[in-house]
Amino acid sequence: MIQSFIFYLDIFGSKVLVASGSKGDKTTEIIDVEDASFRCNVDPYPTSASTATGGLVCYTPIICGGISGSFQKSCYSLNEDGSWKDEADLNEAKMSASTGSVTIDNKMVIAGGHNGGDLKTIEVVAPNTQSEILPIKLPVAHHGLCIVSWDTNTFMVIGGSGGRTRTFLIHTANNSYTEGPNLQIGHHWTGCNTITVNGQDYIIVAGGSGAAGSTEYISKANYASGWKRSKNRTVV
Repeated sequence: MIQSFIFYLDIFGSKVLVASGSKGDKTTEIIDVEDASFRCNVDPYPTSASTATGGLVCYTPIICGGISGSFQKSCYSLNEDGSWKDEADLNEAKMSASTGSVTIDNKMVIAGGHNGGDLKTIEVVAPNTQSEILPIKLPVAHHGLCIVSWDTNTFMVIGGSGGRTRTFLIHTANNSYTEGPNLQIGHHWTGCNTITVNGQDYIIVAGGSGAAGSTEYISKANYASGWKRSKNRTVV
């Protein structure tokens, strides 16, 4: 997931990768939320770009884009020795592209973003591979959206700039989309993921600009029933 200035990503079990930030910060850490004594040496992120986006591709963390004086195209993957590798650039420089970690055909999906104007484009990236812009575009140009996998070739777009309530299912196999149920409140720069409860899969969206403390969820098996509100979290 991405926040306004810092990239952070669940990598293995209880471990979280934190990288980059605003005001020239290139600090990179791996934190174990279950073991405060855990230490791992990781080189500083190569740029000070904030609002980057990233995820795991075949267990390799990769981070792309962001802004550092100008909109960035660069992508970097994290090696096992803690160093960063410069991968092929994005086709479009951008910041505030999709949060969430979705892979299709072993490539990470990067949707939307901002580079002076909001974007509709969807790119896929992977280590040792040239990035590619998909034929399908977002129905609406926006940034600060969250995406979550729906099935092998489909992902859901949730929220976005201005606190959007609309959701979409993007079908990459046939380059089409369908509208999903509207959120109950708008979410911008939010987090989303899939959780399994009693054998049933749910998509959950939490927090974000204008929605601090708010959590909504939807059943994948019964998504026509719409989004449900959970009890608001206390925000400190």
